[in-house]
Amino acid sequence: MALNFTVERQLGSNTVVSASYIGSLGHHLLTVVEAIPGNPALCLSLSQPQNVSPGTPACGPFGGNLVYTRADGAVVNGTRNLAGFPNTIGTDGYFKNMGNSNYNALDLTLKHTSGRLTLLASYTYGKSLDWSSNLQEQVNPFNYRAEYGVSDFDIKQNFVFSYNYQLAFDKLLRRRPPWTDDPLLRNPYGSPHHAHADI
Repeated sequence: MALNFTVERQLGSNTVVSASYIGSLGHHLLTVVEAIPGNPALCLSLSQPQNVSPGTPACGPFGGNLVYTRADGAVVNGTRNLAGFPNTIGTDGYFKNMGNSNYNALDLTLKHTSGRLTLLASYTYGKSLDWSSNLQEQVNPFNYRAEYGVSDFDIKQNFVFSYNYQLAFDKLLRRRPPWTDDPLLRNPYGSPHHAHADI
C-alpha cells in the first residue's frame, strides 16, 4: 500500500514549491526463517567457561552444530535438537511470506524555470523500518517481531539538486529536440555514501 499527499504552491510566474507526505506499508514480504533453530536455553547453559570442561568450546553465535562437554563430563551434541535432528544437519532456512515494512517521509521541492534554464532542488526526511532488509538476513525463529527496526538501506535525509539547460545548438542546427546539459548533485545523509556529482 502506498500513500502520497502533496501540497503545491506557485510563487511568481516561474517558481513552484511543494511539500509531500510519502508513505508505504508492506505485508507478507518474503523472509527467511531458520528451519532447525538451536535451543537458546541449552546454548545459554553452555555459554560460560565454568559450565563446560576446560579446553572445550563454550556455546555462542553460530555454534549450534558444535559438540560441547559439560563441566560434569556429559556430552551435548549441538543445540539443534528441538526437532530431534542430529547436529550434522546444520543450519537450513526456508522462505515464508510473513515480513512487514513501512516507510514514511516528508519531501520538500523547489522548481524554478527561467528561459532555457530549469533549477530543481529537493530535500527528503524519511525513515524505513522492516523485519528483514534482504534475503540474507534470517529473522529470529522464536520471536519474529524482535527483528523490527531501521532498514539496512534507510537514508534518513537526502538532498538532490539538478539543473537543465537547453543549449542553443537547436537554433544553429535547426534540430529538435534541443541538446541539454543535465548535471545532478546528490547528498544522502545517514548512509555510508558521500556527496557526489553525476555529470
